[in-house]
Amino acid sequence: LWSVSYSQREPVWDDPLNQDLMPYDSQFEPIVMGGRLYIGFNDQDKLVAMDASSGQKLWTFYADAPVRLPPVGWRDRILVCSDDGFLYCLMADSGQLLWSFRGGPNSQKALGNQRLTSAWPARGGPVVYEDTVYFAASIWPFMGTFIYALDAATGAVRWINDSTGAQYIKQPHSAPSFAGVGPQGALVATDAYLIVPGGRSVPAVFLRGDGQFAHFEINAGGKGTGGSFVAADSVHFYVHTREKGTRAFNIATGLKTAFTPDEPVISGNILYAASLIDGQQQLHAYRASLDDDKKREPLWSLDVPAMEDLIGVKDHLVAAGEGKISILRRPEPVGDQLTGGSLIKQIDVKEPVARLLVADQKLFVVFQSGKICSFGIPPTGPDTHRANWIDSTVDVLSERLAAHPSARDTTSMTEQGIELVRQLLSH
Repeated sequence: LWSVSYSQREPVWDDPLNQDLMPYDSQFEPIVMGGRLYIGFNDQDKLVAMDASSGQKLWTFYADAPVRLPPVGWRDRILVCSDDGFLYCLMADSGQLLWSFRGGPNSQKALGNQRLTSAWPARGGPVVYEDTVYFAASIWPFMGTFIYALDAATGAVRWINDSTGAQYIKQPHSAPSFAGVGPQGALVATDAYLIVPGGRSVPAVFLRGDGQFAHFEINAGGKGTGGSFVAADSVHFYVHTREKGTRAFNIATGLKTAFTPDEPVISGNILYAASLIDGQQQLHAYRASLDDDKKREPLWSLDVPAMEDLIGVKDHLVAAGEGKISILRRPEPVGDQLTGGSLIKQIDVKEPVARLLVADQKLFVVFQSGKICSFGIPPTGPDTHRANWIDSTVDVLSERLAAHPSARDTTSMTEQGIELVRQLLSH
């Protein structure tokens, strides 16, 4: 339907040995809400709103440092954080600033990636649960770490945890030393817990209700486990190992399990993940929220490329890999098993996919090159959809009026009324 092209993203984390663990700004991470697409820029310090139907730019909001984490949509508002240390709350339709909140204790600056940022950059990306927004500031534990719960409507503080920056704990090499969580990545909220990604380390877990520290089992993860990607079901959180791989950890205890799916899509009690087996890309479904630490066998499998990205959309899945975007019907539960599930359509693409989104009956594709495309059913004419809507509305009105007893003897008045309604709808 439309496309826009920007430059390829230059991520803040440029260590080639560990870049796969810290991919949070290596590609665009837009969201779609209310007919608008919102996208942050890590090179121009801004959040841009675009018309989801046309790609036309609607408004721009500028922060004082890069916007590296995805924004969050809540009711009629957008919440986004920046390396300037602030969380901003904007009106979704206009970009008007409603309130802002600084996560660090003052305005002290530091050099970061060849420019000035806050000494406490806000890289604990926001998440909203009910009417509370959670975010975190500071990536250096020795500078203090600040994790917040704020009223999403007003920005008022509901709780703060600023006591986890310097903990004397065992490191992955089993030697004790001072360390602490350095929030980098989008936070995850469950009914009971708030999970804070810790950069290259395993996440720290807090009680969501009051911010009380639960655990930060950095030694339990071992070397090579940890990163900015976190997903969760009701029993486990899943954090990076290498590339797209993750490992399941028990949320309540922080202990790792033997279950290692690739980046999962969790839907109820089912978890979907892509894998590469003997050179063949496959999509698997597993049981989620199981209270055990064992390796799990898939309930369902399908040969479809899905290693670049995978999302769930109601009773469908959308997968990207090997130059194709695949739209799939999910399998149906039958007893303890899954059955069915099939490929509906494939779209050929000419470059690697970074992210998929579905909203407003459209498929939005973010490519690794920086290009963003929208796919969907093209309009048949400038006024066709409106005319069809008017006709269907008038048809329903006519049927209901014709069935009403009082309308049987006033046919001419009824027809005049319907024509008046048609004219009003047309304007």
